[in-house]
This record gives sequence, structure tokens and C-alpha cells, in this order.
Amino acid sequence: VTAVEKLEFNKLTELLNLIITNAGNILFGLVILTIGMWIANIITNNFSKKDGNQFVATIIKVAVMAIFLAIGLRTMGIANEIINLAFGISLGTVAVTIALSFGLGGREAAGEQMRKILDKFNKK
Repeated sequence: VTAVEKLEFNKLTELLNLIITNAGNILFGLVILTIGMWIANIITNNFSKKDGNQFVATIIKVAVMAIFLAIGLRTMGIANEIINLAFGISLGTVAVTIALSFGLGGREAAGEQMRKILDKFNKK
């Protein structure tokens, strides 16, 4: 970089500085991804040995890997808006799923409670 600066190639100097900066970010992002894979495998192995439930262990592994993938990609500076949007949509999907399962699964119990409330109201 300094040799290019001495030759006064301003655009080339800017390009080399940009490459060096981005290479550092990408390398650090890859380190984060590697650590995430390592942590996901440790958690999955411990959970599989303890309960023997491979399905839940796989879900946990995918969730941990997704979180570290998002962190790694943001560190690299790749697709920040897409990552924010994907996590927002995922969180919204989980909230709607929980609301639907509670609403549909608890319909009878909620109806029973409402009937008790209305009976008390009608008696007074």
C-alpha cells in the first residue's frame, strides 16, 4: 500500500485499502462462523447424550447455527438489510404460530371460561 502511495496512484491506493479492510472483516466473520459451528456441535452432542432426543437436538443446532450465521454475515458486511428482514419475518412467524396454536388448541378451554363468566353475569 505504501509503495502505491509513493507512486501517487490514488485510486489504486483506495482500492487496496478497501480490499485490506474488507478482507479483515471477512476473516473475522469466518472466525465467528467457525466458533458458531463448534458451539452448535457441543450443544447438540450434550443434548443428544442427555435426553437422546435427536429431533430437538437438531432443531437446537439449526437455531444456533442460524444465529451465528447472521452474526457472521453482519460482521462481514454482507446483506445487512436482508438479515434484518429475515430475522424479523422469522420472529413474526414464530409469534403467529404460537398465537394460532394457543388459540386453536385452547378454544374449548376459552369457551368454557367464557361460559362460566356469562353464567355468573346472568345470575347477578
